Amino acid sequence: MNPTLFITALLFAPLAALQAQTVSLTPSDAGLRVEIDGQLFTEYVTKDTPRPLMYPLIGEAGVNVARDFPLKKGVPGEERFLDHRHHRSPTTWHARDYGLFAVNPFGLHDFEPDKPVGVGDYTIKNANSLTLRYRFYFAKGQPKPDALDERFQDYAKAK
Repeated sequence: MNPTLFITALLFAPLAALQAQTVSLTPSDAGLRVEIDGQLFTEYVTKDTPRPLMYPLIGEAGVNVARDFPLKKGVPGEERFLDHRHHRSPTTWHARDYGLFAVNPFGLHDFEPDKPVGVGDYTIKNANSLTLRYRFYFAKGQPKPDALDERFQDYAKAK
């Protein structure tokens, strides 16, 4: 069995089984489709992407709770929240079940094992520095493009 499919099944099945009667994992054109009681929960996208990801991520109300960009172009307001194009965008993240949730633009070899060891390393020369800034934005419901733009402007002005 494909180890990615097996790990995904281990991650989702216990969570979904708490309230659902049926969890199904089905190969799809994008990678792996995850359904709960016959309804799409997410797709584990492994094809045509530099890194695996889950999209969309359907919440309890039956709507996508993750941003659409860059998978779906032209969503008003979302393109303002691009990762820093000058430093390995899109950024890779670590998330673990014990509460770790952290950005990691340096571990490319660990995220993409086909890359040689050392890919993702970044050397800061003596007396220089590197500042990386990230911000979370949580919204209730579908945020309006103007509100997203205002939040981005606040972020861009912050030191």
